[in-house]
Amino acid sequence: MPARLGFRRGSLCGDETAPLRILSRPQESDAVDFQTLQQVRSALRDPEILGTLTPALAVGFGVFPLAAKEDYVVIGHIPGVCPDCFTFLENYYGKEIVAVQLDEKVATAAIHEAYLKGQSINHDTFSEPDFLLKPENESKLLNEKQDEIGSVKEDLNPEEVLFLETSYRSVRVNLDSAGQDDEKEQIDSEEIPFKVMGGTPTVYQKPIASETFLVERRNYRYEGCENRQGIARIDVQAMPHVIHPSELQVTEVHADGSLTLYVYDHFKRVAAGSTARFDVPYYFISFGQRYRRLLTFRIHALWKFRREQVLYASEAPTWDLEDMARWFCLE
Repeated sequence: MPARLGFRRGSLCGDETAPLRILSRPQESDAVDFQTLQQVRSALRDPEILGTLTPALAVGFGVFPLAAKEDYVVIGHIPGVCPDCFTFLENYYGKEIVAVQLDEKVATAAIHEAYLKGQSINHDTFSEPDFLLKPENESKLLNEKQDEIGSVKEDLNPEEVLFLETSYRSVRVNLDSAGQDDEKEQIDSEEIPFKVMGGTPTVYQKPIASETFLVERRNYRYEGCENRQGIARIDVQAMPHVIHPSELQVTEVHADGSLTLYVYDHFKRVAAGSTARFDVPYYFISFGQRYRRLLTFRIHALWKFRREQVLYASEAPTWDLEDMARWFCLE
């Protein structure tokens, strides 16, 4: 039996949606063993070996089955895969795992070609960092997350529109690779799209379309593996209104101007004129790396106005102290 290869921690901060080139013969500068590349190509043509892994598991773990023998399975993987992934795979296959570290581009392209096919995976989430070692999590690791957001509806009077002011903060930390949180911060738009002053909303960008029933001004900030922030205007014309895929969504807009939000695994109703804060911590895995994410979503203000009350201006306003506090997450 081939000897088990050692695992080496890498520096991947995974993004399963990034475009990648199709597998081709490596150039001389590519540190790829040609025989291994041929084995990858052979596996791509073998639906039986590919079928031993689900797409969610292959993409989540950053692995690719190369061969299945009577008493062991050869698994190709990207650099830096969490060792707990191989412990899980041993129990999953019921055989020894021979782990072959592949060139990152080759392994990732193979996973895309075999399992993603231009689509994306909605990985399930967990409440504890050692989720890979818990037998009860096997089904969640094997399958995509299924949203259970319930009914969606919008009952607002067509002559009315909601104005929503929010702050959204996402902190994502890689648990399996140090040094992933040092990216230079990117600043997006800093213009404030609307303000409500003296009980009157003034919009500083394009007019609100008749199909739009909710206008959100969102201060957003991403930290950790992704460092950027800005201010966005989001015109909502259909439900659900996704704040963060799966974990945070507006599912219902009621006639009285209140909102129903799906927050991770439960529902919350927020009345017009009120404020709210939601903190959503969880863990997940992508391309063999475990991540901890903390979402913080604040509703600073929620108003309902008749459309004829909305004013328009050609220039964005200057920032006040409240705007500064939201930008620097001081509220």
